Amino acid sequence: PRNLTVKPGPLGPPPGFEIDFRVYREKPLSPLGVYLNAVKLMYTLSQWTQTIYSWDAQIGVIDLEVALDGYDLEISIQTKDKALRPTSLQFGQAVWALLSGIRAISEQSLYFMLWIDILKEGNSVGLIFIGPKKPSGAVLPASRLPNDEGNGIATEHSVVSPGIREKIIDPEYRDLVINVQTEGKAIGARYIYLMTLEGLAEAAQYNGNIECRSLTALNEGANAVFEIGAEGHLLWSQVARTLYLLFGEMVLDKKRFHEMDFQVLKSGTMVGRGSITDLSVRKGSSGAGTAVA
Repeated sequence: PRNLTVKPGPLGPPPGFEIDFRVYREKPLSPLGVYLNAVKLMYTLSQWTQTIYSWDAQIGVIDLEVALDGYDLEISIQTKDKALRPTSLQFGQAVWALLSGIRAISEQSLYFMLWIDILKEGNSVGLIFIGPKKPSGAVLPASRLPNDEGNGIATEHSVVSPGIREKIIDPEYRDLVINVQTEGKAIGARYIYLMTLEGLAEAAQYNGNIECRSLTALNEGANAVFEIGAEGHLLWSQVARTLYLLFGEMVLDKKRFHEMDFQVLKSGTMVGRGSITDLSVRKGSSGAGTAVA
């Protein structure tokens, strides 16, 4: 295994926090599987921090593992020491470790089985494993997932013409509706995956019942930028849910890798509006986000 140490990107990781990679290049992985499982795990973490727990709460013995059906791959966060006692790893530290790890994997094309040690002041407080699915691993349905084509990353071309209006009705919260209109400019799939991770990580910092004024999340280079602003009583839980639904319904299901505008409605009343755009011409952009609560 090859060892790599990566300092996390912006958005306020705890002082003294870093991650260390151990890469096993003899076991390649599907890049698409890595991104999709990472998005699912990041959304799961955001649900924990926005509802029951807080950003700085210790994870304890909660099992954090995702293994989407259709990919021989899992991502898990281990929070026990050698004596099987829970470490001091916090939800916020786990979010940043996952985000920083996927950034580095994308930048360096580290699509192999690997371990990411989560270090605080040089001491291990957790471990992220990305590799083949264990027989006992949790299996989550992967309906509406795209085929794993070519280099393992979903096609970057929409299967329909842009300019089409869509309506997304949240399958769990039926009073949440997103009206979407796709635009003409195509956006690379990998950039959208990274943008989604950035946005979910940003939203995970806030209690889901707190009002959100705005959020901007982008991949490094600003090839894909998610922006949303309040037009009413917009909650952080709705922001995370909107991004996750746009990712699942528009990107994965319908393969709309295009710029898009959207409106968020709650019980028929618009509470927010936003867009996904390519602002890569903007100078000095980096993988980060800004939020106003």
